[in-house]
Amino acid sequence: VKKGDIVTYTFRIYNEGTIDGYAEEITEDIPEGLEFIWSEKEGEELEADTTLTDEEKEAIEFNQKYLWGKFVYDENKENIVQISSSYLSKENETTVGGNVIKAFGKNDGTKIEEDLSYKELSVKLKVIANNISGTTIRNEACISEDCDKNGDPVDDRDSNTEEWKKYEDDEDFDNIILQSFDLSLRKFIIAVSHDESIEDEEYLKNKDGSYKRAPVVDTSKLNIGSTSLKLVLLIHNIMFGVNFCCTIRLSIIDTTIAIDLLGSLGIFLFSCSKNTFSPFFIDLPVKYIIIYTNMKFIINTLYWYFSFVKNVFK
Repeated sequence: VKKGDIVTYTFRIYNEGTIDGYAEEITEDIPEGLEFIWSEKEGEELEADTTLTDEEKEAIEFNQKYLWGKFVYDENKENIVQISSSYLSKENETTVGGNVIKAFGKNDGTKIEEDLSYKELSVKLKVIANNISGTTIRNEACISEDCDKNGDPVDDRDSNTEEWKKYEDDEDFDNIILQSFDLSLRKFIIAVSHDESIEDEEYLKNKDGSYKRAPVVDTSKLNIGSTSLKLVLLIHNIMFGVNFCCTIRLSIIDTTIAIDLLGSLGIFLFSCSKNTFSPFFIDLPVKYIIIYTNMKFIINTLYWYFSFVKNVFK
């Protein structure tokens, strides 16, 4: 979606229990980035309002039809942040039992989704958030009051309508993701002429008719999701880490060789003074250099790898 779009949310209320009942009230939150479209004006008065677009007028009439009210405002008393509707209540049914939601009943193993009874209502909200690509706006709603088919209060077996708790089955949400608007410009020469008129042969074109100097746009990083972007960064950082570790390895080799050569010379001189010289003392530093430098390389590579993974996905 983008700024200015009007989004229609529909709420479907199922009865998964064993007794018939009503969804007496549905409550909807209005998160930052969305606006509840409303006016007290109706009919000709609403139609004559020149401050509203035709789409906004249609949305207002739509919301009025579904009896949205009980508005809760923000701290500044400027924006509506919560609304409720009794559209599906027993009181507002137009025919006897018209809003009752039939019970699913006991399941003998043969019932399917089509056997679930439900009722629906909807609301229209306007996107007012700026178009920051990838921004997710989460919109939540819940059943805030219910009753049995006689209008008497009833306890839901697995949720509490008096408390708004995430992930209970009387609460749900949906997300919208903002699209971005991003123009870019490329400038290139299409012809070179000695005067004001341009002859066909003066256009800088390839044999297929395309311009020789037409820009090549790299689209590989355009509008990719956050996960894909992180993967690109991860691969880049891993390669950087490996290259960095290779550089460290070379430095380690140079330093280690210098240290071990000095150590080797000391051991050689000591063994000669004690008449205990053995080729083993020459071979030992060489083996040590190979083992030490390769272990250092592995350790440094793993260190940088996990460091970059942690930074990219934190």
